[in-house]
Amino acid sequence: MSGSCSLKTCWQELSPFRRVGDKMKENYEVAMQVAFNKDGTRLRNTEGRRAKRRAKKEELVYLNKSPNLCVVKEGQVVMAGRRCNATSTGEDNCDTMCCGRGFEPQTITIQERCNCQFEWCCYVQCDMCTRKENIFVCK
Repeated sequence: MSGSCSLKTCWQELSPFRRVGDKMKENYEVAMQVAFNKDGTRLRNTEGRRAKRRAKKEELVYLNKSPNLCVVKEGQVVMAGRRCNATSTGEDNCDTMCCGRGFEPQTITIQERCNCQFEWCCYVQCDMCTRKENIFVCK
């Protein structure tokens, strides 16, 4: 570097998406249901006095249980249009995701940035590419 000027470029980056997702799922599986105390100033374990532990600041907590999306409420089918995986045997399979109500194939067109190149300094120039993808959605 010369004495007249200097340049330092830094990037911050997140952990890999898979690691973040795994950590969120791990926290979700041990999440604790809580409620506010009478004053509305603190959270307490819903097990009351029998509670064996208190939630830590970094733990995931929830106030209400998630609704069962397979139950039709007020005539609405809430899973219609939900994407699923027809070949999966896991939680994302179409029978589970669509609550046994069926699914159908669709072809969608996706536009995304591609052929990106870094231009000095500090700009990224990309083309827009179009591709078709076959997906399955709940009825």
